[in-house]
Amino acid sequence: MPYAIIRGKNGRRHEVDFGDDAVRVEIHSSEETVEIFIEADFDTLPEGRRRFAILNIPRHLLSEATAAAVRRAANSPAKGFRQLHQGDWSQTVDRE
Repeated sequence: MPYAIIRGKNGRRHEVDFGDDAVRVEIHSSEETVEIFIEADFDTLPEGRRRFAILNIPRHLLSEATAAAVRRAANSPAKGFRQLHQGDWSQTVDRE
């Protein structure tokens, strides 16, 4: 269930709850920034009435956060998954 929560400098909290409605997600990037856009009600409401959230962040911060998330995942594999090392490839089973 997608949602967005923000708190502005004035301390007020704002929420956009998309519920179980269909959402559209777009990602745009430049050399300096990445913009993530999520929108609901695109089939039923005019543009000015749709629920949406936009996040615009410096590209280097997104890269750093993504790298940190990958490192955390590598250090604590999920239950039910087995981390393979290079010599373990012969032990894999092809399941179709």
